[in-house]
Amino acid sequence: MSQLPTPPIHPFERLNATDGLLINAERWRKVQQYHRQRQNFHYQALHQPGIVYGLGVKLITPNSQVPEIYKDGRGIQVQPGIAIDLKGNPIIVPQPQNLHIDKRPQQDSFTVYVIVDYRDPDDLEVATTQEMLQEKFRLDVKVRPPNDLEIELCRIIFPANRDIQVTLAEDILRPGYNNIDFRHRQLAGIRPQETIKIAQLRHSDRAYGENFVNLDYLLTATTGLYPQLQGSQSVELVGVSDPKLQEYDLLYLTGQNSSIEDPREIETLQQYLASGGVLLIDGLIGANNFNQSALALTKKLGYSLQPLSKTHYLRRQPFLFAALPQSLNNQPLQIVGDRGVIMVYGNLGSLWGLDEQLSFSREQIRSGQELGINILHYAWKHRYFIQLQQ
Repeated sequence: MSQLPTPPIHPFERLNATDGLLINAERWRKVQQYHRQRQNFHYQALHQPGIVYGLGVKLITPNSQVPEIYKDGRGIQVQPGIAIDLKGNPIIVPQPQNLHIDKRPQQDSFTVYVIVDYRDPDDLEVATTQEMLQEKFRLDVKVRPPNDLEIELCRIIFPANRDIQVTLAEDILRPGYNNIDFRHRQLAGIRPQETIKIAQLRHSDRAYGENFVNLDYLLTATTGLYPQLQGSQSVELVGVSDPKLQEYDLLYLTGQNSSIEDPREIETLQQYLASGGVLLIDGLIGANNFNQSALALTKKLGYSLQPLSKTHYLRRQPFLFAALPQSLNNQPLQIVGDRGVIMVYGNLGSLWGLDEQLSFSREQIRSGQELGINILHYAWKHRYFIQLQQ
């Protein structure tokens, strides 16, 4: 999920009702608009958009009782249901709706998105004398990802240079080409209090991506272990010179032989840390060259790493740690830190996901993920507090 925007910082204005005030259509609309804005503001501040109920998507078969245009393998039917968009507008689909995927084969594989969004009858510019207006919705099939006000119902990936035909997945949790894919649907719910954006740092040592996949495992674990914290999106891979570097709350750095030594990149990292960002250095077991290089990097950045005290925030929030989890060699992890720089000895990232031999116990993975969430929580709060005073 992309990071949810906050409501606009703009005071509300309401009609000043006085005796003798003439209530005409324009003033009545202003009264209604004020209450709708208050409702939308409340929803946007405390909740996240998504599907409330229903809105399934089924394949239209040739024997269905629908017009012939939908029976060519490109027809889908959206089932009745309810959703709420980012602003808090209710989207109600009362009856099944047929859609036709009117896209042509392409040289490269491509994805189509089935979306629904809210339509305010006041914005449709359709003249009417009806006393009651029904709020509308729009269903569409697009080749670009949904925007902030669109609700994704499903997506379908079509292979290159093939006729477009929709099929049902043999494994609904592992859909392939041409299959209806529900895995990216978002459900309406409580808005996370903390949204963190993290990235893996790319550098000269080719082993920098050692635990890249496991970072996604860690973000996924937050949903069940600590739902107040949520990753804004999938983990990205960036270089120190990337102009988007300041967007990330936490940068993850690991490797086997060396880390970052370019003076210009070190200066960029100093600016990043000064803005409240957190650098997590994960030393792999036996990677002595990398560990020494990373330790030298922290000194160049102006940080003096010390072991965690008994009362350090990383040990206490949101999960309490006395002894730290054991690493791959069954030795306790060691963590040192100084403000926005944290260094772990023992390959913490390996405990966030599945190893090749599937040998990690549930306790090892859970303990590693909980410590990882402590680090994410620390990174979010560290940057949040720094930015409050900037």
